[in-house]
Amino acid sequence: MRSLAAKAGLATSTVKRIEDRTRDATLEVAERLLAALGLALAIRSAGSGPLPLGELAAALARQRDDPLAGLRLLGRTRAQVMQLDPPARRAWLAAPVDAAALPREWRAALAALVDWIAIDTAGAIRPAWTSGARLLVRWWPIPAGIHAEQVWAKTPEAFRARNIAVAAEVLTGL
Repeated sequence: MRSLAAKAGLATSTVKRIEDRTRDATLEVAERLLAALGLALAIRSAGSGPLPLGELAAALARQRDDPLAGLRLLGRTRAQVMQLDPPARRAWLAAPVDAAALPREWRAALAALVDWIAIDTAGAIRPAWTSGARLLVRWWPIPAGIHAEQVWAKTPEAFRARNIAVAAEVLTGL
């Protein structure tokens, strides 16, 4: 914590309070902390359209500890992509992505999303990287207390084909 504070030009106590969530960071402080970590802050307006496919993959890679948040991100992205006209959707689907850098569950989930969009987009070609992205063991990123087979019955086919159990409600925000 001391080295981070020093690199950011902040008092150690300030960083500690932010970490302990007893103080909120201002935008300037957040930018300084991120710069000290070798990162940058990017702010996008909510109406600016879907994340580019490569940025979506990077965002998913950061969701290891919260699979439901990652799945909701996929759902929001699908809704935004489906608002695009078909040529823009096809361009979004064709964008480069380093899927091999993703953990296998997220690679399969991203491939399922891309297939789900491609199925609903006339003239769309599924990227080659999606063909081998399937899990051998079923992934159940569902909250505790939910009956797994009910979720499987509500899972969109593109996700079922990749052995990922997720209710459509999670992906559509219903």
